[in-house]
Amino acid sequence: MQKITHVTTLLALMAVWSVPMAQGQTVATPTYTSDTHEYLLDKWPAQMGQFSDGFVLVRTHNDDVSQFMIFDDKGKKTGEFSCATEWVVSITQACPKFRNGVAPFYIKGEMGSCYMAWVDYHGTIIKKIPIQETWVDYEFTRDGFITALCQMQAPDGSKHRVLCYFDTQGNEVFRSMWQVFDEVYERRKPMRDFCDELCCFYDYKTERYGYFNRAGQVVIPAQYKQAHDFSEGKAAVSPDGETWGYIDIHGEQCIKYLYTQGEPSDFHEGFAVVPMRAAGNRVYSFIDTEGNIKATYAEANRFFNGYAWVKTFNEDQNVIINKDFQQVGKQPTTAGVITYHEAQGVIQERRNLFKPDGTWCFDPKEIDLLEVFSDGFIGYKCSQSYGYVGTDGTVIIKFILPNGN
Repeated sequence: MQKITHVTTLLALMAVWSVPMAQGQTVATPTYTSDTHEYLLDKWPAQMGQFSDGFVLVRTHNDDVSQFMIFDDKGKKTGEFSCATEWVVSITQACPKFRNGVAPFYIKGEMGSCYMAWVDYHGTIIKKIPIQETWVDYEFTRDGFITALCQMQAPDGSKHRVLCYFDTQGNEVFRSMWQVFDEVYERRKPMRDFCDELCCFYDYKTERYGYFNRAGQVVIPAQYKQAHDFSEGKAAVSPDGETWGYIDIHGEQCIKYLYTQGEPSDFHEGFAVVPMRAAGNRVYSFIDTEGNIKATYAEANRFFNGYAWVKTFNEDQNVIINKDFQQVGKQPTTAGVITYHEAQGVIQERRNLFKPDGTWCFDPKEIDLLEVFSDGFIGYKCSQSYGYVGTDGTVIIKFILPNGN
């Protein structure tokens, strides 16, 4: 692989992918600039990860060798490492994300040895932890912790499965003795991340959720039938699985248990969306941090970057609103089934995106978007290249093959 460094070459490769859309809508034009980084590959990427912490992993492979390349959010390659394809596998079976400066991998070594490892931005393996025979299962959380389900022997000789937490230096931080997995291995709950310095856990004895801190101390006892992660100092919880409200990081109720029509959203940018009942129909209301209803719609999603997607009552139309609850854009009439990705204030329709003003980000006939937006960028592919592009149409990374094949 080599990087094409001549700016004139990049500018000469500029492509205009835009075409006029219905009702005079304009498609943004992906462009190459002097800041675009172009890389020549032997084969198309096998996996393209998502940006996180300002970095992204991309994997290619030839025969029995996998090469992982690391790029920053300016498009510059910061590192790489290679290994036998069967030896390195991401725990998530995809390119892992960087968290706190490292990306997690599961590595198979020689003579059947196995390790959990962390790779830094330069492609250097900074820590490896041998996987012990007593470890029944293990996984990485997104905030850098490794959790390992370990077999422990009690003083009476009985064995129990408990969850151990390791930091990015390979040190065991604590063991969650309140989570014993003796009879519940097959129905264990997914591990949660630390949010607002607290992590939600499930107590299999009481069958309730609670929260512990980074020292492993339970600070909010397990007492909720359902519970969300904290966001902006509040967590949506339900004591009975049917009625929802919000608590603060001290476990105090800050918004009453009033919502019985389904799960409310987490708070984001000062507002949450709660389902309610009006005139026999389910509706969705925005509430502020004190629980005051600010606006109600037929459907609604959380605010991101000052915008939210909603469906109105009168025209049954998908529109974009600002934080004053004023309409600032609407869904293009050509869009099909849409998904609000809650990132960059954009909405994804199949493999394309449009902005709050109703304009497409890219020409859906010429470019195919991969995965979802993360840290302001998304992977793309078209007939002659792969790469990463921002919502403004600027390509920061472009992969090509020899002779444009």
